[in-house]
Amino acid sequence: MNDKQAGLALMLCAMSGWLAACQAQPEPAAPPADPAPPAQSTQARLKTWFPTLQGMYTDARTGEKVLYVLAEDDLRGADDDRKRQAERLLGMPVRLKVLPAPIKEQ
Repeated sequence: MNDKQAGLALMLCAMSGWLAACQAQPEPAAPPADPAPPAQSTQARLKTWFPTLQGMYTDARTGEKVLYVLAEDDLRGADDDRKRQAERLLGMPVRLKVLPAPIKEQ
C-alpha cells in the first residue's frame, strides 16, 4: 500500500466512524404535550392578596415597599398574613397605606 492509498484508507475510517457516531445519536425528545403555564407576575399575585391595590413604590428612606390599597379592602384580621406573603414575594419589608378613594390619573 502506498502513501496515497494509506491516506485514503485513513480518511474513510475517520468518515465511517463519524457517520456511525452521528447515526447513534438519540432522536430529540418531543416537546411536552401540555406546557407549563407562564409564571404569574408579581403585581398580579399582589392583586390576588390585595384586590383594591392602587399602586406601590419603594420608600428609599425606610427600604420598605409601600402598597396603596383602598379602605374598602377588608384588612381586618387577615392583613398580617397577606402582608407577610407580600414580604416573602418581594423580599423586602412591606407597609400598607390605606386610601379613602381610588387614585385617578390626570
